[in-house]
Amino acid sequence: SIQPKFYHPYSYSTTNATLTMVVVSVNDYYNTVSAALAAIVAWNFFVSTLEVNSFRLRLKQAYVQPSSALSQLSTKRYIASLVATRLGLRDAVIDWSAIYVILYAIIDGTTYFDADPDSLFVLRGLNAMISALIVGIASLKILQWLGLYRTSKFQIIQDSSNIAPTAVHNLLSGNSSPDTAAGDDDEKQDEPNKSTLSTYRYQVRLAVGKHFAKFTILLLPFYVALRVEYFVASMVIGLVGGHLFLYSVYKCRQAFDKSG
Repeated sequence: SIQPKFYHPYSYSTTNATLTMVVVSVNDYYNTVSAALAAIVAWNFFVSTLEVNSFRLRLKQAYVQPSSALSQLSTKRYIASLVATRLGLRDAVIDWSAIYVILYAIIDGTTYFDADPDSLFVLRGLNAMISALIVGIASLKILQWLGLYRTSKFQIIQDSSNIAPTAVHNLLSGNSSPDTAAGDDDEKQDEPNKSTLSTYRYQVRLAVGKHFAKFTILLLPFYVALRVEYFVASMVIGLVGGHLFLYSVYKCRQAFDKSG
């Protein structure tokens, strides 16, 4: 009889032929990149980029546009705000990457040798369905991101948390401290309010984190018996795919703007 490469404890009651078939199929699942994880990572990548860009756009409108009342101020505040935006994004990515990895380690560590083959077959089908759903939503969203139609109120997955308007408004309102308002020192007037910047940075962190939080529970079943190398590969494929998709949208948007 053919000896399977991977022995599974739940396959005792089957015949040798069925045992071999089941074990090989389980091995196939273990040795497969998680399409759902890759699709969700890709989605999180480009919606996080869109989220951060909404913060940057409002900052640019406030500090750089000639019609803005703040356009005559020093660029130091604008630069400090952009740095706070980048740091807020970094904080959110570190937070949720750690959460994803810890949850994966817990789920995979407890199911790696004890996963039910029948459950793995179901998860494999759900894996494909979730990834197809994410790709389908992105296909519908791409027309909106290209500016071909306006945002619809009906959204299966929101690509913006709408925190940016309030966060930027609070940042601009808190830029001037009592000392700077008196105008005693021009150099001090250029200094951004550190406590306000910290609050703004936290708002960016919260806005980006909301996108990652939406999929935290959904991803848990797909961590079951997933090998470490394929977990990492799924994350990398998602990041690369998300970057390529977003770059394609950016280039198409540039082409449409020039032709229009």
